[in-house]
Amino acid sequence: MNNDKALVWIKLAVLLLLFGFAGAIGMGALAPWIFGIDLSSPESLSSASKLAMLTTGTAFTTAIIFLFRKFADKKPVTSMGLVDNRWFKMSLVGLGLGGLVQIIVFLSLSLIGNYKMNSLSSLPAIIYFAAAAVVAWQEETLYRAYIIENLKIYGDRFALIASAVIFVIPHFSGRGFSNPAEYISIFLFGMVVGMAYLRSHSIFLPLGFHTGFNFFEDILLKTPAEISGAGFEALSWVALGAVTLLLLTFLERYRSKF
Repeated sequence: MNNDKALVWIKLAVLLLLFGFAGAIGMGALAPWIFGIDLSSPESLSSASKLAMLTTGTAFTTAIIFLFRKFADKKPVTSMGLVDNRWFKMSLVGLGLGGLVQIIVFLSLSLIGNYKMNSLSSLPAIIYFAAAAVVAWQEETLYRAYIIENLKIYGDRFALIASAVIFVIPHFSGRGFSNPAEYISIFLFGMVVGMAYLRSHSIFLPLGFHTGFNFFEDILLKTPAEISGAGFEALSWVALGAVTLLLLTFLERYRSKF
């Protein structure tokens, strides 16, 4: 058993390295070659080009995860919550709850007079949604479906907390430490979607939640609010907590069906 526990961490370390490498190859080499994207001026890339690069990178990282599950773990890919005849309902409920977090934050800021949304971008909403969904898929397949499943050897509670901690690490890039509360928000988000995965036994509920969260953040909260970073994060915690109660109510109501 101890050897198995040590092996889990070795596999995770190798997977994370390959995950980063595969994403970089897919985005930085293969996508430009397939779609004829010129990387000489990254700041001038169109949204469609960025989406194509992101999607290609995600396809590569997904392949790495699936191959690891099948050959390193010697378990079927379907054991990561990917087969669910309630997938549409789970996705839709998650989408609504994830979006509700950002709507609560947006309305709260608007009511206290600390936020005024600029006119929406002319960029089609489908581009925002597609990008949000692709990012959510990439992160949920890794941090929830794969990492939680492997860390269950330590128990569900440990798997949940550890996966949320690991989820925070890559988000340090480019953020710095000017607003430490932001990392608490990322950890709490990881806990919520991890709980959704563990309780529903399906990737589609956290996938929908993550997509809705990202999508509504993109269209509602891109304008800086006239509030401190810590204050904004505290408001986000309240909104996330309120929606988590709704999520728990949903999971409890349908517990017999999971």
